[in-house]
Amino acid sequence: MEWMYWLTQEEAPSFHTALTAQEQTMLESRHHGAALRQSICAQRLMKEAIYRKTGQELPILRTEEGAPVTTVPGLYVSASHTEQCCVGAASCRPVGIDVEACAPVRPRVVSRCFTARERDFLSRQENQDAWFTRLWTLKEAYGKMTGRGLLGLGDVEFWTENGTPQCSDPAVTLHLYTVKNFFISAVENKASV
Repeated sequence: MEWMYWLTQEEAPSFHTALTAQEQTMLESRHHGAALRQSICAQRLMKEAIYRKTGQELPILRTEEGAPVTTVPGLYVSASHTEQCCVGAASCRPVGIDVEACAPVRPRVVSRCFTARERDFLSRQENQDAWFTRLWTLKEAYGKMTGRGLLGLGDVEFWTENGTPQCSDPAVTLHLYTVKNFFISAVENKASV
């Protein structure tokens, strides 16, 4: 897996790739203002991750649901953004990536979206805000990887054991990163499809 990030207050990284006219038009039809800028940034980061992975400049299309896809079978992409950080990933396996700034625990989200095991894990953590955000990004990334979103999580749960992130789905690999106060999680299927 290749991935990249950009803190939007910093100078833009140097890109080897450019958006196609079709990509630009598609993004402009879906987003406006700051959201358009963030979506363009995320698209550029996915394209650059593809370039780093394959050495090729390839277009990124969108499914009817808006999920990014490549024109190359077996090459998967994912992106996420906040107002201040954008991320993009490319992999030869299904992949999902998510980024969030550290946020306070939201009890309604915990009670509605976290499993009993996750709630117990969270309650035992010293820095609950950080772990709440980390668990949330893992859930979002997993939903993107499967293409089913949060509704498709079912009984899948996340925790750490001896400092190592764990998932109840043995078919995935978890990648956790921290950049300043942003938590970035990527979930990648272990087996090629």
